[in-house]
Amino acid sequence: MGRNGTLYVAETIQNRIAEIPNAVTRMTPVADGTKTLTSGGWLNAPLGLTLAPNGDILAMNANDGNAVEVSPPVIS
Repeated sequence: MGRNGTLYVAETIQNRIAEIPNAVTRMTPVADGTKTLTSGGWLNAPLGLTLAPNGDILAMNANDGNAVEVSPPVIS
């Protein structure tokens, strides 16, 4: 979960990191309309995510074992 209350989800099959806004306070489910933070590129079937101390998202790839660092947008 990001500092702004956005939940980041690794979607292995779709090879992307999805964003679920207002995850702490939302009262409705999220359908397939989630926003994509990033897809493709260095991602290679991301399995797990964690937050780095600087707020970036670290994704671990299933297919090649590499870790990928992604900077979420800064919301002011």
